[in-house]
Amino acid sequence: MQLQVSLAGVTMFMRGAIPPAMDAMQRALEIAVRIRDIDHQLRCLRLIGTYQLFGGEHDAGIATLETFVSVAAAADPSALPAGETHLAVADLFIARFDDARQRIERFYGNYLKDSNDPRFARFLYDRNVDVGNILSHIQWLTGLPDTAARTAEVTIALARKTGHELSLSNALAWASLTFLLSRRYQECGRFAAMLDDQIVRHGIVIWRPVAIFCRGAMACAQDDTAAEGLGLLEQAVGEFRAIRHLARFPFYLGGFAEALAKCGRLADAAATIREALDCAYTQNEQWCVPELLRIRASILKAEVRPYEAETLLVESMALAREIGALSWRLRSACDLAKLWRVRSREHDVRKMLQPVYNEFTEGFETPDLAVAAGLLASFAQLGDGEAV
Repeated sequence: MQLQVSLAGVTMFMRGAIPPAMDAMQRALEIAVRIRDIDHQLRCLRLIGTYQLFGGEHDAGIATLETFVSVAAAADPSALPAGETHLAVADLFIARFDDARQRIERFYGNYLKDSNDPRFARFLYDRNVDVGNILSHIQWLTGLPDTAARTAEVTIALARKTGHELSLSNALAWASLTFLLSRRYQECGRFAAMLDDQIVRHGIVIWRPVAIFCRGAMACAQDDTAAEGLGLLEQAVGEFRAIRHLARFPFYLGGFAEALAKCGRLADAAATIREALDCAYTQNEQWCVPELLRIRASILKAEVRPYEAETLLVESMALAREIGALSWRLRSACDLAKLWRVRSREHDVRKMLQPVYNEFTEGFETPDLAVAAGLLASFAQLGDGEAV
């Protein structure tokens, strides 16, 4: 049983969420149930839930982790936080942000409490690092970009103090993505480079395509390196598929589609964004759908189909409002503002964009908010000119 658990973990993190890893987990769980070993039943259920989330099987992962919580509540309440934090990951992916936050906020700030426990990292990761990872993403999505950046930095520092390499690798991967979402490319590049070093030194292959994707996305943010970045994004997408690391895969496909459009490959971009949306609905991965709709709208705009693009941007904003993703809503609002500007609808732009911008209480130096402020300022000047 113990050997199978070890084999499952090593296989998943060093080869990917592939069937041999699940086979080992199932064999270990069967033995644990037969000999009534509650500790290993919980370890196996948590590992299976992790595998399912990595594989994009979010609904199945939720069911497994709910079983974990049920077993823990009856037989080992000390394990409950490990189940709750991982259920929060699933909540995040399916866009239940409030549920995710409620699960984890009561654990946040309890730093290093587990480090001297003989069962530290009993479920493969440091629990407090998990909490910081999840919280930073929720904070960015819900319109707190500066708070998200601070949380990511603190979580990296915490992970370093633990001396637990798998937890540090996880923290670096999540932080790289947090700063990529914020378009803070300097910090993203720094953490992605640290993640690369972790992968080389420890062989934690499951995170390698994340580092490659971040490098590609940063390159594509610069016009003079778009072709190089596109190659890196294509490599990352291929590796995600090969190791079945499908959590966030719709988001990665969306980034690849946007880069394809930027390089003028509109037909490939359209096919890729359709795949991304199909994948999001298949996996019940709703957290990034507003952004995927925005990217699809940008491709339609490039194809000179502005009215279809407008419809999608309105849909994106409505969905972002529904799930509480203020940062996605702002991006789509800015794109819609640019579309309306071409049609001389400045008054409509101000009515649409200003309320979204006003919902933010921080992050005004971040690129997305700076773009929004610039648009509002330009429209205000036009309005002043019209009044005169």
